[in-house]
Amino acid sequence: MMKKHGASTVGLALLAAAATAWRFIPIVRQMVEAGDFPAHTAFARDMAVRHTLPVPHFLYHLLLIGMHAMTGLTWDGAAASVTVAGLMVTAVLIARWVREAVPGSIALQIGLAVALPLALLTVQPALPFGQLARDQWLIGYWPANQWHNPTTLLSKPLALALFPLGLAAACDRSGSSV
Repeated sequence: MMKKHGASTVGLALLAAAATAWRFIPIVRQMVEAGDFPAHTAFARDMAVRHTLPVPHFLYHLLLIGMHAMTGLTWDGAAASVTVAGLMVTAVLIARWVREAVPGSIALQIGLAVALPLALLTVQPALPFGQLARDQWLIGYWPANQWHNPTTLLSKPLALALFPLGLAAACDRSGSSV
């Protein structure tokens, strides 16, 4: 469905999600066997058996347990599905913002709705050289490879979804405190 002054939000979101899935499924397929993915999959499997929450950041693990239980996918298949779904949600949020920020030009909206998620989900922090260089295997908020950890990838759509709320709270002029 096309709107009078631009592409539909749903159409842009679906296009962005499809392009993101097409681009990142091959990467995620490889990553479920590398980096931190096997450890986090094992954590989820252990959580499902023991009915505990032993890790401080358990949302990914709960989603993984739910995907495995509801679909019958293998643990690696469930890990790949949850990760790709998180990437697709990120793309949908970006496409929605593109639709709101770029009125009128359908071609520009479509181009940005496809290109921005692909670019933003590919980039990672630039690591300095020399005296400021950090351990290349550092695990934390600025990992050397953002694809090594599924919880880092899943934090992206949550951060994007919460950003407008944080911005609204920060810009609230009503005098209430946050």
